[in-house]
Amino acid sequence: MMKLNKYGLSRDSLTEEDKRKIRRRCGFGCVICGSDLYEYHHFDPPFEEAKFHNPDGMTLLCCNHHGATTRGRLSLGSIKDANESPKCLQEGFSHGLLDLDAPIVFLGTVTVHANHIILEVKHEPILWIESPEVPDAPCRLSAIFHDKKGKEIARIDKNEWCAATGNWDVEIVGKKVIIRQKRGKYSLIMRLEPPGVIWIDRMNMCYKGYPISLGKDGALRAGTNIIKGVTCSGENGLSL
Repeated sequence: MMKLNKYGLSRDSLTEEDKRKIRRRCGFGCVICGSDLYEYHHFDPPFEEAKFHNPDGMTLLCCNHHGATTRGRLSLGSIKDANESPKCLQEGFSHGLLDLDAPIVFLGTVTVHANHIILEVKHEPILWIESPEVPDAPCRLSAIFHDKKGKEIARIDKNEWCAATGNWDVEIVGKKVIIRQKRGKYSLIMRLEPPGVIWIDRMNMCYKGYPISLGKDGALRAGTNIIKGVTCSGENGLSL
């Protein structure tokens, strides 16, 4: 893929703020299929004719639909139609499948090994594992993530990641998922190391009136409790 077009415009010169505008307008996923793995695509004008980056003439396409576009198998009209009515905004979330099986979860400096409930709040699971549907299939991971006001921002439903389109920003960089409540303020930073490790580096949420946060120091704060440097294991992991 060309780095510079005939006007000397670089793909890498797209600003972070313009990227965020495009992500949010498109619902944080491919406008055609809703996949959370996407690329920034110039369509009006196409990149080779662009003299500058115009966020209004750009959209998000997954690698499959971006490839179909560059090979002439997806029309400009179809892209414009999808950009006007993105799949994620129709469904209310972007999505993607996770390659996870019986994970170890690191919540800052807290390590959780569990066979069923990884993390529960007031006896309600918010991160848990279910048995495989069929023999030799992976376990099924589910989770619920809220923001500090108690609004659901994302969930994992049996290994499918879903991020709400109402977020201020959702960004996926390599193995890292970042959900921001505003510039410089994080609701969730999560890293995935398939198939068996999840790192939750930052969290700022409230679940049914119970505040839970995880800051730079790696300490997990739940209500008035501060938990740091602990390893939990067994049928049920960490209970807050």
